[in-house]
Amino acid sequence: MVETQAKVISVSEQAVTVTAQRSTACGGCQSSEACGTSSLSKLFVRNTVELTIPNTHPVEVGDEVVLGLSETAFIKQLLVAYFPPLIMMMLAAGFIAQMSESQSLQVLSGFAGLLLGFALTRILKSKIMLIGDEPRIIRKLGDAVYE
Repeated sequence: MVETQAKVISVSEQAVTVTAQRSTACGGCQSSEACGTSSLSKLFVRNTVELTIPNTHPVEVGDEVVLGLSETAFIKQLLVAYFPPLIMMMLAAGFIAQMSESQSLQVLSGFAGLLLGFALTRILKSKIMLIGDEPRIIRKLGDAVYE
């Protein structure tokens, strides 16, 4: 189970809205101060993410909770996020490479395939997410595990 901490910001009978700190792999590296990738991630990545999840446990606004996502759901989401853009980019560039020797045209078609792959990812994300694949509250910090 992949876990992260979050803070409850809204509660209703059906759903709980939480906010969690987004972390990147660059945050823990010793050379993150001198790294260009770390600097770019600070510029372009929002620090918090807001999620609305089913209300399955007694929580109140302000509670600190631990959210969990199964490894299967995590891997499924990774596959849906990364493979369609990558495959569409390679297919588009490869198809044009068979038709034309122009590298500029191949690069442009690869970029177009990448954008098409991102659009496909948005469509697949909503279709593939099944009940049970969303994050859920495992426990309030300081309480016993709810599972």
